[in-house]
Amino acid sequence: MPNPVMSELNRLQHIFNSIINELNQTTQQQQVDDVEAIPQLQMPGGLDLPTSETQNSEDNSNTNKVENLFKKLLLIIAICVLLIVFLPIYVIYMILMFLFVFTVSIYNKIHQGKYSNLRNTDPSDIARRFIMNFDERIGNNLAGIDSSDPMEDQDQPNTLIEEGHLGEIGRPDFLECAYSQALYIVKKDIRWLLCYIESGENQECVDFTKEVLVHPVFLKFIKNKNFLVWGGDISDSEAFQVCNQFNITKLPFLGLLCMTVNQIPTSSGMQQSEPVLSLVSKIQGYKDLETTIHKLQRAYSKYNPIVSQLKRDNPESLQGVVRELQDEALQNSIRRIRPLRNSYSREPQRRSREEKRLQWLKWRKSTLEPEPNEPGQYARLAIKFPDGSRKQIKIGKTSSLEEIYATLECMYLNEVELGDATVYQCPDDYEHEYRFRIYTVMPKQIIPMSSNITIEETTSIYPSGNLVVEMVVD
Repeated sequence: MPNPVMSELNRLQHIFNSIINELNQTTQQQQVDDVEAIPQLQMPGGLDLPTSETQNSEDNSNTNKVENLFKKLLLIIAICVLLIVFLPIYVIYMILMFLFVFTVSIYNKIHQGKYSNLRNTDPSDIARRFIMNFDERIGNNLAGIDSSDPMEDQDQPNTLIEEGHLGEIGRPDFLECAYSQALYIVKKDIRWLLCYIESGENQECVDFTKEVLVHPVFLKFIKNKNFLVWGGDISDSEAFQVCNQFNITKLPFLGLLCMTVNQIPTSSGMQQSEPVLSLVSKIQGYKDLETTIHKLQRAYSKYNPIVSQLKRDNPESLQGVVRELQDEALQNSIRRIRPLRNSYSREPQRRSREEKRLQWLKWRKSTLEPEPNEPGQYARLAIKFPDGSRKQIKIGKTSSLEEIYATLECMYLNEVELGDATVYQCPDDYEHEYRFRIYTVMPKQIIPMSSNITIEETTSIYPSGNLVVEMVVD
């Protein structure tokens, strides 16, 4: 866009140049007229007087030149007046535009910096954020969270379920990984995958979550069918790409995927194609619980024989099935043998050790670090216990990994009560053994019980993480 001030200055210069050229032409014409006005030599007795027409034409020409010069001077004066008035306005306008652009850029930097920790592009972090937002929306909130938490500064919608049973609301066990990794697991182990995509701003998604996803009947259904579940929000790029892949036009979306084969006609008869991952059931928009389970069950009944056959034909998948059966048989045997082993244990030693263990639990609970409230100084952990219950805790980032084990041991896995003014001592000749292990969800990795590694150094749980507690069988 051309600068209006420069265009006016160029125009003014052009007018000045035309005036100078006009003056030069006038001077030259006057010189010619003077030369022509010199009296010529005439014959004696001859007279050469100027006619009246010649004088009138010269007078008119001089008058027109003066009028043109006067008009051009008036035009120059008018342009100068306009520049004097317009130039300050233009300067003020440019200053205001600069201030506006500068303010917007500063606001964007502050806004992006505030939420940069939430909008991480790592697929695992996106999956964790989706799970945490889902827990918060259904009511699996951490009791006593202060309003200064940077992840909760924004106004959150009301939870879908009453908060009378915090940490105990069942939900699907979402995979904490990228969608591509979930597909890899399904193909490798010949599993079923339930894909769920929602929008936090869609009321139908809110109703579907409340009336279907967290309903005990639906949770029992997907558990019995051994479905893997992956979830995402449409605002995230990966979930958006999945919607485009399946031509999703309405949310919420619930899709069931499994390995299938196609029958290909050949000259020698019908032959099966290589197994491919297919979308066998597609639910768009809000559907009630009965309709949702009916559609999933119909697809499962149709394709499960094919999936079972592929499992039998796949050695790696078959090893997984055999391993599951062996683990189940081992657990059953342990449950039968454990009462017999306990009955033959030496009672005095057992009582002494239990007393020291109880003393240690009281001492360790009294030395637990207080729950931090300063933003950015703690890790926020969602814990799933063996009985299916869930809790969320906050532990300082400089604490050791052993602090997580001690917190779960003393606060949740054992009911330990402390006296008001009692000072507890660590028992002598006693080394406490934690009878459980803590694992990350996806990928499954054990959290070591170490006093030398801090939470801040463990990227899988800081600043947030989802953990599973598994009991150790003697």
